[in-house]
Amino acid sequence: MKLSVIIPTLNEESYIARTLEEVRSKARPGNPHEVIVVDTGSTDGTTGIVSGLAGVKLLRPEACAPGRGQGLNIGSNHATGDALLFLDADTSPPEGYDEAIENALADPNVAGGAFEFALDGPDFIFRVVEAINRAHYRLLKLYHGDQGMFVRAGLFREIGGFPQRGILESYYLCRLLKQRGKLALITKEMMTSPRRFTEGGVYRVIAKDLQIWLIDFMGWSVDRFADHYWEENKERGKSAHK
Repeated sequence: MKLSVIIPTLNEESYIARTLEEVRSKARPGNPHEVIVVDTGSTDGTTGIVSGLAGVKLLRPEACAPGRGQGLNIGSNHATGDALLFLDADTSPPEGYDEAIENALADPNVAGGAFEFALDGPDFIFRVVEAINRAHYRLLKLYHGDQGMFVRAGLFREIGGFPQRGILESYYLCRLLKQRGKLALITKEMMTSPRRFTEGGVYRVIAKDLQIWLIDFMGWSVDRFADHYWEENKERGKSAHK
């Protein structure tokens, strides 16, 4: 199996080098098949770091709508692998992640899946956040973007890729995939940065997430929350130059 890893970036100079190093070091020799970084308008040193690394394809689309979805779709259009792994720039994959994906997709009934969600830090409140997230995605089988979602490349293109949404694009991809097969949950942990919780206030972020999940569950639009997430990412670039 040829695995293409696709990473979206927007002002990720603090994380991207480590993530790219671990994408290689935690896979089997010669894997993954390719690594594609799609930068959606960084104003910090992200693109300079990526362009200086061998074996990484950097895409800088001139126009990219807010949100992860369009950037990931652009990256998938350039991917040549049999399977796609969508990885956040501040997330560390587990050891042997490539083999775990291959094993999951060995079942022809599996359309895609994700890894276990985990936060990088010892604080007890992070374990609470993990428990809330795990209960949510295990109950609904709707995975989060920072869980390292993977999918068969051909199927991903058949269903049109990520829906054009500014937020919860991974949920809506899961809903499409569930119509075509099973979604696997790999129990290895994708370790993501807790910065969204530490910078926004853990309890405030938890409350906001629960609000968004409830509104979406009721079938109402959550698009109004998308601009806030996009602006948070942009602010990282501004603060880097203060």
